[in-house]
Amino acid sequence: MPALRTTTLALAIAPLLAGAALAGPANAASAAMSSELATLAATEARVGGARDVGSDIVLTDVAFASRGNTRIGQITITGRSPAPGGLDGARVVLENVEGAGVGEAGFRARRMELTNVTGTLAATLMTFAAPQGLLRGPAGDAARLRVARIDVPELTAIRTQGGQRIETTFSTLSLRGFDGGRVAQLSIAGARGQAPGGRGENTIGRITAEGLEALA
Repeated sequence: MPALRTTTLALAIAPLLAGAALAGPANAASAAMSSELATLAATEARVGGARDVGSDIVLTDVAFASRGNTRIGQITITGRSPAPGGLDGARVVLENVEGAGVGEAGFRARRMELTNVTGTLAATLMTFAAPQGLLRGPAGDAARLRVARIDVPELTAIRTQGGQRIETTFSTLSLRGFDGGRVAQLSIAGARGQAPGGRGENTIGRITAEGLEALA
């Protein structure tokens, strides 16, 4: 199937894919995700490839724009899907994720694993892979999501301060009990990054927090 180039195209073909006998779950999920992104804050969405691997859905070369741009090398979905683009206790793995938000804010992560996700794939991406960074998307999108656990082995956050680009790398980041914007527990093994003004490097030890309003 040809790649989806814009949400306009996705909106046009999503109903056809959802009902077509020859369309596999991956194609239907691809079209539904792009269609829903159009109703959220994304102005453009593209999926380079969609295929079914056993019972898994695999989407490749995914990109969307929303106050910046996010690119995802591969999305793998394992588990039940009540409707195209929907998630019901699914496992979602994002690989080679890179976001570039407005004002030089952004992030990158080689792997993000979400366990027991209930909601939609589009809302998942806008919450956990928005161009500005993890949990930096519109709060309304997160209200429809429940995720038992999010594990990110390494995440680099990017910001600009005083005209200087500053990168901070967080190791072994884990969120537990995400429910509609609230996080039951956050833990980070540590972080390192440049000190403002280029004065060496800052390091932070283990961080644990509970009962957070993540998008307040």
